[in-house]
Amino acid sequence: MKRGGDVAVDFPGLTIIHHNQPERKTAWHTHDNEHQLILVLQGRVLLEAEGERKLVATAGRTLLIPAGCSHAFHSQEAHQGERMLALVQRSLWDDAGGASPCLGVHVTQALVREVLFFLLLHPHTAFAGPFAHAAVVATCEALRLAGHSSPLWPDSGNHKASESFSQHVRSRAPDERVKRALFYLEEQAFEDVPLAKLAKASGLSERNLSRLFLQQTGMTPKQMQTRMRIAKACDLLRSGQRTVTDVAFEVGYGGLSSFFSAFRAVTGKSPSEWRDSEVALARTGKPRPPKAP
Repeated sequence: MKRGGDVAVDFPGLTIIHHNQPERKTAWHTHDNEHQLILVLQGRVLLEAEGERKLVATAGRTLLIPAGCSHAFHSQEAHQGERMLALVQRSLWDDAGGASPCLGVHVTQALVREVLFFLLLHPHTAFAGPFAHAAVVATCEALRLAGHSSPLWPDSGNHKASESFSQHVRSRAPDERVKRALFYLEEQAFEDVPLAKLAKASGLSERNLSRLFLQQTGMTPKQMQTRMRIAKACDLLRSGQRTVTDVAFEVGYGGLSSFFSAFRAVTGKSPSEWRDSEVALARTGKPRPPKAP
């Protein structure tokens, strides 16, 4: 859709909004009676939520924000900011069989994206009600299959990021074979792990492992390994005893460029920016404000 103003349509229990304004920043706000989905279509979106939590979602990912959670968001790339928002009333969510959602980033379901686009382009269709319900049912079912609330980057609180992340994803994987794969990835996080070797460790075929792993964790084994590495990098940076270069090599990256790219994709900041923000938070209780453009 063309870049410019918002396009919004309302249905019983559901509002769909299309944004294509790369420079736009959405101010802090709360939806008291609506759960929000932000489907990232182009670029990368940074979400800030209450409790100093931050999440980054790239194209092909969906941010899930539960009703009552104060938040703000904006595009991180100057010329790419296309996204689709869905505000789902609690009543429709409950009717669709959804459990209480948690803040997180999930893989965008193709069916959900296509149905929402259809409703956006054809708001007067006679099938609007059933289609809106179908989109919410598909979303709730995808969350259930993925362990309901398995975000790609959970908040680590006061615990070590690497321990918190690993414990979180293991707790959300109901299949013991996927848990074995996660344990193996954790042990070998800083080495190259071929899918064949990971499948052998789990007791599954490569095809079944890839399918179950994505369903239960919301990401591929390669994406999981990247997040394990970045979680460990956060622990090392927070300690303040190693340089960024030392950290990059210690967590398995052969060069700074690939480390910087992976770190920013996961956290929304460069390693130095992230460390400075953590230092400021420890000293003052407030995160370091972003640098002026």
